[in-house]
Amino acid sequence: MSDAPAGSGALPAAETLRRRLVERMRLSPTAWSVDGAVFAFRASHGDDLPTGGYVVIDVGTDAGAGVGRARRRVVGQVHERHEERAPVGTFSLDWGALGEAGDELAGVVQGVEVALPVRVVSGAGTVLAAVAEDGTVDPRPPAVGFADADLAPAPDDLVEQVLAARRGGAPTLALGRLVTAPEREAPLRAKGITRHTFLCGQSGSGKTYATGVLLERVLLQTDLPLLVLDPNSDHVHLGRLRDDAPADDAERARHGREAGRVRVASRGGSPPLRGWFSDLAPTEQALVLGLDPVGDLEEHHALLQVVAGLPSRHGVSDVREAAVASATEEGRRLALRIDNLGLAGWSLWADPADDPLAGLDDDRRALVLDLGSLAEPRERAVAALMVLGRLRRRPERRPVLVVVDEAHTFCPPTSPDPVVAATTSHLVWLAGEGRKYGLHLLVVSQRPAKVHPDVVSQCDNLVLMRLNGERDAAALLESFSHVPAGLVALAPSLRQGQAVVAGPLAGDPLLLQVRDRLTPEGGADLPTDWLRPGP
Repeated sequence: MSDAPAGSGALPAAETLRRRLVERMRLSPTAWSVDGAVFAFRASHGDDLPTGGYVVIDVGTDAGAGVGRARRRVVGQVHERHEERAPVGTFSLDWGALGEAGDELAGVVQGVEVALPVRVVSGAGTVLAAVAEDGTVDPRPPAVGFADADLAPAPDDLVEQVLAARRGGAPTLALGRLVTAPEREAPLRAKGITRHTFLCGQSGSGKTYATGVLLERVLLQTDLPLLVLDPNSDHVHLGRLRDDAPADDAERARHGREAGRVRVASRGGSPPLRGWFSDLAPTEQALVLGLDPVGDLEEHHALLQVVAGLPSRHGVSDVREAAVASATEEGRRLALRIDNLGLAGWSLWADPADDPLAGLDDDRRALVLDLGSLAEPRERAVAALMVLGRLRRRPERRPVLVVVDEAHTFCPPTSPDPVVAATTSHLVWLAGEGRKYGLHLLVVSQRPAKVHPDVVSQCDNLVLMRLNGERDAAALLESFSHVPAGLVALAPSLRQGQAVVAGPLAGDPLLLQVRDRLTPEGGADLPTDWLRPGP
């Protein structure tokens, strides 16, 4: 191409040429599949085919079908997509076909060789259902491959039909709406909540809000009892509807019936958050007293002897009095240890008239343990140890959803604190063995790396909100290999309140926007009135 004089029309004409070539090279979205279960596709940059979205694929007539036979369509979900540049070869151009742009270029161009890179999108997904010519949806698509099939975004009403067919009428939890179809519900499968669930998202992702919405839906749409370990007092209003709650009459009536069976146990509340020292096993009592079975040989042995002689229900003061009454040096040191630690003054311990642990074993619909109301962090850890130990040792098999908010507080990967290490041990057992005893986990934390891997790896459900760390995504893929990597890769780009839900709770992975809460949030951010300018 010769040099064009400055100010000539050659450069604008060249840009016109470039745009027309790009338009000519746009790819028609095309999909293909070897087995009819998963598909791959290629399309032009800018086609509306987002990860987590739904597509309809025209796969042609059935094999052997004659002329006029019905064509087959399938609906799939995009699980990954990648943008790339595809090189284009040499072109011969007809200047006359370019109109005025061609006339302007003909005077300055003797020959042209075009190697034009075009942006394309490639990706893959899973086939969810087949759609008959009359619109009937079959959630079991035939495993028949296809090639060079037309691909387009699926209409919202068709997506709704497919998801309903895939659920098969099973009870649901209305957690939110589809991100790619905001007018359509993204209902979860209620039965899936009995498979352990890990909900994670960094600060500001909407994690606590989403947890509250999920608890509301379990309360309103199932009969599964709830036990909530609430270290930050975030869920203490679960039994009270907001005045402006976006609930219909049926939901308000249901919540009204359940509200009387939602109890919040807190320090100084009704019921009080209290328990007996004997709710801890003797080895757990030793941990609270900071006694090592080897390093503190005599005192540890004295504690076991003292406890063995006490009634099945006893308090810290009972242990101290019995230690003094033993008239031994080891007993004296044990009593001094209790005094020095100030254990007898904790608000956690029950009075004789108290109902220990606010009736943990009764048939209340939901019990929120407001651990955030306890004055000392050590008290909160001991209260959690007490509750988890009692759950582990309970004789009956009765289903309950055990919600562990801010789970890194109770089961970090490692801890120098023997009490926290003991709560971790209980949660690892619960994750591995609890389901057979009716104990189902909802574990909530900011990052997977902050929670013991033996707890995370036993969760079948993942509720993923915004995460920025690449290591976190890699850790999640290791524990949740059934979740498409492309959906996990969305974590850094998720907006507040958006979540990827995968596992038995979702059936097929869902990308959703969490719905509005019905109950007030217990926790709150600090006020930002410091943002206002001064006088």
